[in-house]
This record gives sequence, C-alpha cells and structure tokens, in this order.
Amino acid sequence: MKIHRYTKEENAWLTENINLYGSCAEVHQAFIKRFYNVSFLSLTCHCTETLKLHRNNDGRFNKGHKGRELPLLTEKDGQNGVIYIKVKKSKKAEKITSYCEPYWIPKQKYVYEKFYKIKVPKNKYVIFLDGNRNNYLIENLYCINRKISVLMAKNQWYTNNRENTLTAIKLCELQLLLKNQKNNTEEVEK
Repeated sequence: MKIHRYTKEENAWLTENINLYGSCAEVHQAFIKRFYNVSFLSLTCHCTETLKLHRNNDGRFNKGHKGRELPLLTEKDGQNGVIYIKVKKSKKAEKITSYCEPYWIPKQKYVYEKFYKIKVPKNKYVIFLDGNRNNYLIENLYCINRKISVLMAKNQWYTNNRENTLTAIKLCELQLLLKNQKNNTEEVEK
C-alpha cells in the first residue's frame, strides 16, 4: 500500500469525529468508508503523532486531548516504579517524549529539594534508605553520589533497614575520604 497524504478535510473529520467512536478499529473502519483505504497503523500513527490525539491503554482515544500540556506538579509513574513530578513547563517548540529534567524530576528528589531548600547536584541523587519507594518521609531520603552508590551495590549493603543503610553509606563516605587523602599525600611526596 502506498503512503497516504492526509488532506485538510480528512484531518478535520478525524479531529471532529474521533470521540464518536469507541475504539481505534471503529475509527479506522469509518475513515475507510468515508475517504480512503489506509492501513490501521497509518491511521493510528497519524492521529497520535501528527494530530496529537492520544489513546488510552484500552485502545480508545482520550476525549478532547490534542497534545495539551499537563499541569505543574502532575505525578506520573515512570520506569522501575519511580514516580516523576512535572516541575517546569516545556516550550511550545519542544517535543518532550519522556520524563526528563528539567521538566520532570523524581518525586524523592522533589521532596528532598523542597525540604532542604537546595538543589541536588548533577552527580548526586536521592535514595530511599529503607528501600521502600513509596516512603517519602524526609528521614527516609538521603542524597548520595555515584561513587557511594557503586560501593554500596558492590558490597550489597543496601538494606530495608534505614539505620543499617545509612551506616553503610557513612562507611563508604569514610572509605572514599581516606582514599582521596592517601592519593593527595602520594602526589605531594612525588
């Protein structure tokens, strides 16, 4: 089947009538009867990518949704059970396709920054001390750098006990501090 170039009339019909049908398949059949025999994939891609008409998980199109921007402080589930919060509006020209900074940040980072009134540096991130990704209490959140995280993972010191995990982090911080001091001393002696 050759590539179909959608006309203004077809786009207007899709935009106006998309909500009259319960599923993508019904929209596809109605479109074929009225206009032209396009593939199901072509039509659904055109609706979602070009016209910004997005579908729900059940195959239905969201009523009235045409790529509008979500409001600030909207929470969304991301990968690996991480919840993201929208903290900045995107520019009209930008097409944001995933949860990325500076528009979306992990909820634990948001809570940490709001409580301590500081920005988490780029080389650090906020972890859950008890391993529970739904526990956003400030005493359960701790900011660590990547080197500490590597040491914690290598030694399998992440636990579901807040105090044990914090103790292991402090031990890693001490090890890195001693290692850096040793390296600095060796450089001075050379």
